[in-house]
Order: sequence, then structure tokens, then C-alpha cells
Amino acid sequence: MYHDYNMEKILDHIRTCPKKKFILDTDTFNEIDDQFALSLAMLAQDKLNLVAVTAAPFHHDKSDSFADGMERSYREIGICTKLVQESHGVAIPPYYRGSVERMPDEDTPVQSEAAEAIYRHVMESDEITYIAAIGAITNVSSAILLHPEIKEKIDHKPRISRFKFQTIPVYHNGLPIVIEDGT
Repeated sequence: MYHDYNMEKILDHIRTCPKKKFILDTDTFNEIDDQFALSLAMLAQDKLNLVAVTAAPFHHDKSDSFADGMERSYREIGICTKLVQESHGVAIPPYYRGSVERMPDEDTPVQSEAAEAIYRHVMESDEITYIAAIGAITNVSSAILLHPEIKEKIDHKPRISRFKFQTIPVYHNGLPIVIEDGT
């Protein structure tokens, strides 16, 4: 376990650990890059142990609300994983419904199946868990606020060009993150 998030230690773990425990937090219905990321994660079985996929919320012209955006992403995860399973014979990872609303402030988590699944999967072993949040990071931030003990066992890589205030729990908890401009 990493108690101090020294980037050199993390990079060493990435280089030396042959297979990473991995959670993908995604708004899969929102943009096609998330479908590719999910498909590639399922197919990278020699490098990734994809233990969970969580549906991230979104809200704009493709959805009526954050809840609707999350539900559309949840259904899209099911469609995408089934297609990859049928075409490549790989197992469908467990997937979970995420937050149905934005975090009201930086200290108030949003309870969801995804936040609890993140907690369970992180705590089930001593392995470091890599979490890629490629949509709004409400699920991951909420999991950290609900269960702060997980911060010692995760390496979180969000794309945070949008919903920036929701990354504050990640910053305050000292987690290593990579900021990517996803626009």
C-alpha cells in the first residue's frame, strides 16, 4: 500500500506490476471516446484486471438531467460490454449505476451504487487500485468522502476539464491525479 503518494513510487509500480487492478468510471453515452476506452480496457486482459465499471452522470443536450445522463451511460455500458463479449469472448465486468446528481458542495458526497462499489472493490485486497474517471468524477469523489480509508489504496487518474469543483475532495485527500484537458 502507498501511504505517501510519491509519484516515483507510483511510476515504479506501473512499470513493474504486470497486471493492474482497474476501475473505469465513465459517462459512456456522452462521447464515443468512452466506448473505445471501455472496449480497450476489456481487451487488455494481459495488463488490466478490470474489476468494475461505474456509470458517471452528465447533463447537456443528450440528456434530460444528470440522472438521465447516468442512466443512459449505464445502459450504454451494457450494450458496449455485450458487443465486446460477443466479438472477442471476454467476460463482462460488473458495472454499477452512479450518482444521479452533482455534488452540492465539496464536502457533501452523493450516495450511489457506484460509490459503494468503488469502496468494496478497492478494499477487497491489498493491491493498489487504478481508477480512471473519464467523465464527471462525482462517483470517485463521493466514494472518497464516504470512505476516506480508500485513499491509501488508490491511484486516481481523472480527466477534469469539466466539473472541476468536484475534484476538490481528491486534492484535499492528497491523491495523485493527472490533469488532462479533455476538450
